[in-house]
Amino acid sequence: MDSLTGSQIIGQQLSDHGDEKYRATSAFSGEPMAPFFRNASEGEVDRAVCLARDASGFWATASPDVKSKFLRELAQRVNASRETLLNRASLETGYPEPRLTMELDRSLFQLGVFANLVEEGSWVDAIIDQRKANQAGPPQPDLRRMLRPVGPVGVFGASNFPFAISVIGNDVVSAWAAGCPVVVKGHPGHPGTCELLGRCVQDVIRSKNLPEGIFSLVQGTQNRVGEALVQHPSIRAIGFTGSLRGGKSLWALTQKRTEPIPFFAELGSLNPTLAFPAIFRRNTSDFTKNLLASLTIGNGQMCTRPGFVFYVKCRETEQWTQELLTAASLAPQQPLLNTSVASQFAEATEQYRVQLDARQIFPLQTKDEPKSEFDASPPSLHLYQVTAAEVLRCGAKWTEAFGPVCILVGCKDLEEMKAITNTLPGGLTLSLHADPAEQTLAAQWLSDWTAKFGRIVWNDFPTGVPIGNATQHGGPYPASFDGQGTSIGTRAIERFARPTCYQNFPETLLPPELQSDNPRHIWRQVDGRLTQDKLPH
Repeated sequence: MDSLTGSQIIGQQLSDHGDEKYRATSAFSGEPMAPFFRNASEGEVDRAVCLARDASGFWATASPDVKSKFLRELAQRVNASRETLLNRASLETGYPEPRLTMELDRSLFQLGVFANLVEEGSWVDAIIDQRKANQAGPPQPDLRRMLRPVGPVGVFGASNFPFAISVIGNDVVSAWAAGCPVVVKGHPGHPGTCELLGRCVQDVIRSKNLPEGIFSLVQGTQNRVGEALVQHPSIRAIGFTGSLRGGKSLWALTQKRTEPIPFFAELGSLNPTLAFPAIFRRNTSDFTKNLLASLTIGNGQMCTRPGFVFYVKCRETEQWTQELLTAASLAPQQPLLNTSVASQFAEATEQYRVQLDARQIFPLQTKDEPKSEFDASPPSLHLYQVTAAEVLRCGAKWTEAFGPVCILVGCKDLEEMKAITNTLPGGLTLSLHADPAEQTLAAQWLSDWTAKFGRIVWNDFPTGVPIGNATQHGGPYPASFDGQGTSIGTRAIERFARPTCYQNFPETLLPPELQSDNPRHIWRQVDGRLTQDKLPH
């Protein structure tokens, strides 16, 4: 692969018409790195979306074989550039190679998962109600319904996952699998990694002689680049992973359009952990070790990092707190992703002190010691402690801090624990640690949790989201704008498709999935029964 150019990838062209220049910053030294990148111009964004619009018809009706081979060949092409990708991503994010290798392998696996999904085909949710003339009431027409791609999709890459939520990430791959061309807005924290990935995609599209508009990559540090993408009239949906502040701004733009469009955003979460009393009456070493591992993976820069631990105060929990502090002194450290993340981390932890009246217990600071400015250098894990009564008195102003921090919330009893957890906002996950004898108690609270959280974890921690058919990564606001969907797992494909019903249509005009002969041999619901059988003509 040639050296980086800093150009936009518009279909099969490299383009540099933008004016403002910027460079990526080394996560280790803070020094700018070559090359210069440009902020995409409005014209470049327009060309990218118009190419996507022109490719929509082909990609929406492309056979499962064409789509799955594209996804599988892309995995091979990216894997062939593994060393180059890992080197650049490490410089731009500060992540160690094992962490990046795991993420890259996950992304390649995900391409294969969606290739399998496309080949199997039942994701389209085909439903057929055959014509019924001999029944009570008026005759029923022949109705055939399935999911169809929405059209060109804009996707915003995330700062903390340069592979898995980026150019070949969850949103992009699920949109491709649904039959939607994609224009990616690369994250400015790792533009070089984005360009390298984008050129892999470009190579595969060229080698398979596919329409160039299936993929484009626009980059930039200026908000106007993303705003132009969101507001383009040919974009039919947006996928976003990032901050609540940024997500709200972009969501507002989608609603101000002449034709508002769906905005699927994963915005972060408090991810509370509830530890029932019996946990602390046994050996807590595994609980402590696994909690710290969950807190510090990726230096806490995970949307599923457990941000709060709730427990009932007693002699055992005081001993456990000391055990946790001792173990925390050995916790690994690495740089934060960039100065913006560091600044937001410092702001959020300050809010813990001011709004929740939380006390910092690790690392220890004297009252007279000045607070240092956070930069991209390795910060230690931060632990705070507060009572539930203090939080409730302060009005329970919950804030997520994106980074290595956790708040320990001591409750006087289980009733107070229930009262304070009822004030929590919607989230991606809630984790419960309890003994089997406490299942009856957990059952009494379960309906409250399912109303607020997308994934509920029993005796485990939420970091690490598997790519599966039952995966749910999304939850009620403010975790997501649309808590009914998921951004990880095969069901993510449903965000970029919408139901279409065909009434009394000729067989020759129906999509293959709805034809009576069922040429793709998928599972369908026919007159209320799941079957792969052919239908009589």
